Amino acid sequence: MINTHDRILTPEHLLEDHTQLWKIVEQCRKTLPEGSVRRGLLANLLQTLLERLLDHFWQEENDGYFVDLIDQSPHLKNSIEELLQQHPTMVKQIIDLQNHVARATNQEDAWSVINQKFTGFLLLFQKHEAEETRLLQLAFGDDIGGND
Repeated sequence: MINTHDRILTPEHLLEDHTQLWKIVEQCRKTLPEGSVRRGLLANLLQTLLERLLDHFWQEENDGYFVDLIDQSPHLKNSIEELLQQHPTMVKQIIDLQNHVARATNQEDAWSVINQKFTGFLLLFQKHEAEETRLLQLAFGDDIGGND
């Protein structure tokens, strides 16, 4: 598992983490159409994504970045708390995807369900990241990412 818990989470680190997460998400998206023949690769990508998400969320929740954000802009507290509540949902979505990939046969309907589940994750992830960036911009007046 990737461990960056010993570093201070700065806007630059957050941008770097978002960039890496998006790269993995994009690799998963590109691999999905070939999932039945590249199941091992997709399983590995989903595991990497899960590890990255867990680390990223841990940093946001425990390294004080959002505490600093709330200190900077207390009026954003409820919005930030809503974002943090989405973390477990996204983790569960990836674990659910992993389970489906592990059990999937080569039948088209199995992969259709996996594609639908990935699309559901992707929509929440996009919304989450865009809202996170918006809140950071409101609090610090700085555009830290281009993936929104």
